[in-house]
Amino acid sequence: MIPVQPRGQPKGFNQKVYRPGVKWLRNNNLPRRGAVPKGADGKNVELHPYWRHCLDDLYRRYRGVCAYAAMHIPRTTGARSTDHFIAKSSAIEHAYRWRNLRLACTKVNARKGAFDELLDPFEIAPDTFHLNLFTGSIFPNPALAADLKHRAQTTIERLGLDDEDCRKDRRDYFDDYRMGETSEAYLKKRCPFVWYEVHRQKLKR
Repeated sequence: MIPVQPRGQPKGFNQKVYRPGVKWLRNNNLPRRGAVPKGADGKNVELHPYWRHCLDDLYRRYRGVCAYAAMHIPRTTGARSTDHFIAKSSAIEHAYRWRNLRLACTKVNARKGAFDELLDPFEIAPDTFHLNLFTGSIFPNPALAADLKHRAQTTIERLGLDDEDCRKDRRDYFDDYRMGETSEAYLKKRCPFVWYEVHRQKLKR
């Protein structure tokens, strides 16, 4: 994970997402703030997913890169999704707000769930996470303060950012670049975390 610069709210977001969402809450007698109430079945009420209407906007604004895995999600073969950084189940007021949405691959999004102790890619400092480019492994910067290092490790474990698939993809991107099979521009576009670490570790070819 590397810092992600928040992009401005796209034109038409209020008409497609925010206003319909607020109207839906009002029409269903749901609160405007706080946790999503439970229904008769004892489960949280399912909010109408108006946020799905901005998935293409998220994809374009963030150039198809997962906010958490920091790798490109292919438009045809990938699985992209709209993540709520602050879980909509615990803070209904953020369910339809652009600032709370992150582009995420579905695997990472499913792992995140409603967990709220994660580091936000919109707010982390550079070098919070490091990579071993030859193994693809991710780990917290050893120089971090203890509490931040713990949160960084929790983020890695919760999102599965160090699983074998993630490691292999990073190794492949790095190996292809190192062997001259891809350009630096391609690496930056497809796996900006590996690109960043190549520069930080002075491994640029």
